[in-house]
Amino acid sequence: MLIVFFPPLTTYCNFHKTVIMHFTTITTALAALATPTFANLMVTNWCQNDVTAWQSHNGSCNAGPNGICSDKPGAAPYTIAARRTTLPFPFISDGAGTSIKISNGVVPGVLQYEYTIDKDILYWDLSNIDGAGAASAGSPFYNQNVKLTPTGNGVGEGPCTQIKCPAGKVCESAYNAPAETKTRACPASTGDMWLDLCEPPSNFQKRARDFSPRVKRNLSATENTAKSWWNAFKNWWH
Repeated sequence: MLIVFFPPLTTYCNFHKTVIMHFTTITTALAALATPTFANLMVTNWCQNDVTAWQSHNGSCNAGPNGICSDKPGAAPYTIAARRTTLPFPFISDGAGTSIKISNGVVPGVLQYEYTIDKDILYWDLSNIDGAGAASAGSPFYNQNVKLTPTGNGVGEGPCTQIKCPAGKVCESAYNAPAETKTRACPASTGDMWLDLCEPPSNFQKRARDFSPRVKRNLSATENTAKSWWNAFKNWWH
């Protein structure tokens, strides 16, 4: 007579549970390696007056921190207080485009920071296309220094470089017409980007941004999990 020994049911359950736990741990670890860590657009207002901002994502309406569309009752924009106050805008990494539209409250129009995170690349630009009002090129910060500085992985490589818009001049590094090509790119695992509005000349002339204790954040770069970002960008560009 053939006797077959079956382990207790609890043994199967424990084995199954152990396998699932190990599988979950491995899957989580792989996901952590494959998924970049995203940061923020850090907007610093050096102006003498408050500035406001609206955010539009994936073609949606302009909304403030409470999520209410700007044309609806109860809407309120983001407000960045005057004299060197910094407000972070966390990057949205779902592959859709985002526009952060900034107004100085003095003249019509907005300065737009536009970006899309697609797999391992962060595509971004500054746009003055609506800077003098709807569909009118210009900049509400035309008479002020504006600087946009990427940090972390990839900085200084290819198109992952700083933008400087000097006061009183057309910003050649920003979009001033839709047909232009002014998009830049950094690894998606790069650090915070800093947008300085009305920056004092002494700071504006510096090659590197001055991260004072008041606005300093942890800028240690995450490990670059997307080492092929530059090749991917070149393939997209061509």
